[in-house]
Amino acid sequence: MNPILIDIRDLIVDDTDTNYIFANDLFISKQPTSPINTVTLFDTSTAPPDMTLGDDVYLNDAVMILIRNETWMGAQQVAQDIITILNGKSNFTKNSTNYLWVNLANGPNQMTVSGVSSKGTTHPELTLNFKIQREKS
Repeated sequence: MNPILIDIRDLIVDDTDTNYIFANDLFISKQPTSPINTVTLFDTSTAPPDMTLGDDVYLNDAVMILIRNETWMGAQQVAQDIITILNGKSNFTKNSTNYLWVNLANGPNQMTVSGVSSKGTTHPELTLNFKIQREKS
């Protein structure tokens, strides 16, 4: 069973409409200083697993996706593309793991205050937060 970020990365990379390339414009756990236009995935899981009366265990994962772009409209378009790829996806298998659902919890949320991010850059940054349930294998 992969870490959740590997499977989410693969879902995004596999989408032929967006053409993201891992380590080029899509990253895991660390946003590089360049390129400017990036999508970075972070594991924000905090909920305990659900136990059943049988042997099944369902993991309640959460993923934050940080989008940085040269323009606010560009960041919004990327956010909508990611939402289209992930939101509402249900009852599927990725990398041998059974997923019950992927749902947008909130976003796009603007990360900048007065046009300047907490890192001191003026490039727009948005976040998307997804809740995900998958079967522990």
